[in-house]
Amino acid sequence: MAAFQEDSFILGGEDGAERVFGEIVTPEYFRLLGVDPVLGRTMSEDEREPVVVLSEALVERRFGHASEIVGRTIELNDLRFVVIGVLPATFQGFSGQTRLWGMSLFDVLNPVLVQYDILGNRGTRWHAVLGRLVDGVELGEARAEMDTIAAALSETYPTS
Repeated sequence: MAAFQEDSFILGGEDGAERVFGEIVTPEYFRLLGVDPVLGRTMSEDEREPVVVLSEALVERRFGHASEIVGRTIELNDLRFVVIGVLPATFQGFSGQTRLWGMSLFDVLNPVLVQYDILGNRGTRWHAVLGRLVDGVELGEARAEMDTIAAALSETYPTS
């Protein structure tokens, strides 16, 4: 399973600013969707600094040669992020127009919301969740298991 949320960001730089569509994602997102980077890597749970993965299309259009972007710092919403990977131009996220992905984008770009623990608070609904069936598991089995999990969560967390 993985979670994601679509958003837009202002990509700054010497060539001026532009609005770029992106997704705030959990690290499992790329593996779940079977998307491998063409350069660098995707995110992990233990990132120590704000990092971002860019689309090959954005890199080629905005920065020139993709091979030179990994390790560079870019500006999103006036904050600095290190580019750790580049995804194939053919992958554009769920909106069909996504050009960047990051896990830390939410907390770093929305520091005023950190006090509300948006990412950890069970009462917030900031994201969508994706799942993939394990080979050999039928849809009916998965639905039954999810119903059992939902019932247990409802009992454990009756207010959220």
